[in-house]
Amino acid sequence: QTSQSEVEVNAGLLRHSKEQLEEARAQIRQLQEAHERAEGQIQQLAAARDAEVHRREAAESQIQQLATARDAELQQREAVERAHGETNKLAKARDAELQQKEAEHQKLLGTHDAERKKGAQQVLSLNKDVQKLAEKLAQEHQTTKERERV
Repeated sequence: QTSQSEVEVNAGLLRHSKEQLEEARAQIRQLQEAHERAEGQIQQLAAARDAEVHRREAAESQIQQLATARDAELQQREAVERAHGETNKLAKARDAELQQKEAEHQKLLGTHDAERKKGAQQVLSLNKDVQKLAEKLAQEHQTTKERERV
C-alpha cells in the first residue's frame, strides 16, 4: 500500500511537471513571436531613419539649387544694369532688392538648419528606439534561454 501511494504521488508530480513544461513551451512560443515582432519593428525604424536621411539630403540639394539659381539671377541683373548704365535711383532699388533676396536666403538657410536639426533629432530618437528594442530582445532571448535550461 505504501508503494501504491508513492506511485500516485509520483504520478501527480509527473502530471504537474508536464503541465509546467507545456506552460513553459507556450511562453517560449510567445517570446519567439514577440522577438519576431520586435525584429520587424527594428526593420521599420531603420527604414524610417533611412527615409528621413534621404529626405534631408533631397532638401539640402534643393536649397543648393535655389542658391545657385539665385546667384545666377543676381549676376544677370548686375550685368544688365551695368550694360544700360542705370541711374542712381535704379541702383538704390537694386540694392534694396538684393537686401530682400539676401534676407530671404538667410531665412531659407535658417529654415533648412531647423529642418536639419529636427531630422537629426528624429534620427537620434529612432536610434534610441532601435537600441531599446534590441536590448529588450536580448533580455527576452536570455529569459527564454534560462527557461529552456530549467
